[in-house]
Amino acid sequence: MSRLQYIAALVFAALLVPSALPQREVPIGPQRPEAPKTVVFYFSAAPESRFSLERLDGQKIKFSTSDDHGYQSTGIVNEDGHGTCKLENVPPGEYKLQMEIFKLTTTIRIPATSSQAVSFDMRIGSNISITQRTKVDR
Repeated sequence: MSRLQYIAALVFAALLVPSALPQREVPIGPQRPEAPKTVVFYFSAAPESRFSLERLDGQKIKFSTSDDHGYQSTGIVNEDGHGTCKLENVPPGEYKLQMEIFKLTTTIRIPATSSQAVSFDMRIGSNISITQRTKVDR
């Protein structure tokens, strides 16, 4: 056996030997329902409202639990008459939602779904309504 054949045999044998290093598991399929979610809020003003959504620029939404664990959104960004913000890594459950500009405190539930994101519409008019979207993106 020549030296070249010997090296080729060693390389071929190394390809057949399984690696001793642990392989990283890649999740396939939907996420577990209890996995943390990205929570996205979409803001709009009712046609009869005189509220300017530009007043929300930079404002934040806060979530807190009964044991005072909290989450804070990114600052609200307005574009084309609509605003958005999001909170990351929020586990499913019930939270106290606070929005300082409106002196708003209410309860909101993040559902345990297989989806990685949950979206809500916040409509500002004579009152403020918050409804969960059935689809994540619009």
